[in-house]
Amino acid sequence: MFEKILSVPRSLILCIILFGLREGIKLPILFHYTTKINIKNSNIVTNINFGRVLFGFGGSAGVISPKKSFFSIKNATVHFNGKANFSQGCSLRIDKGEAHFGKDFFLNKNGLIYFNGSLYIGDSVILGWNVQILSGEEHFIVKETSSLIPSMKIKNNIWIASNVILLNGTTINSNSVVATGAVCNKKYQKNSLIGGIPAVEKKYNITWKK
Repeated sequence: MFEKILSVPRSLILCIILFGLREGIKLPILFHYTTKINIKNSNIVTNINFGRVLFGFGGSAGVISPKKSFFSIKNATVHFNGKANFSQGCSLRIDKGEAHFGKDFFLNKNGLIYFNGSLYIGDSVILGWNVQILSGEEHFIVKETSSLIPSMKIKNNIWIASNVILLNGTTINSNSVVATGAVCNKKYQKNSLIGGIPAVEKKYNITWKK
């Protein structure tokens, strides 16, 4: 609670700049006071409500992470459609394109989202610690570049365990679980258990709950 109180002044100023005075004073995004923030030529859309989006707070006990988180949005539009929690040590970097985060989104400690293109994340998505969502790197193999816009979909009610890497072109359909350490790079069926390198469906017609 003390860290949240310390984080209010800076977050309030940023929210007023982003959303205007009338909506900004409702403090829809609360950034931890140590978060490095860089927003340029971008729009952030959220349901206006106090602390609707938390950035840089909490996460699983016993997982070591740096205190500072990173929030960078450039030439992009980011939609927060409900409550979202980016835990301590997380990095969100959207360099261009559009990103959608559904209701009840949770990213555990040291999570990394580095994307340019179209990123869609549905409702009730849980991501474990050290999960990486990547559209690609900043370097390209000569003559292997593509004009296609990077895209990824993570649909509703999905649990992605720790140390998973999700690459450009991935679609995780609803009610699925991705096992620890998987590397995903394609479309997967709904209600499936996904694992391996590269990841494949291991089981079908599964169910899970929090």
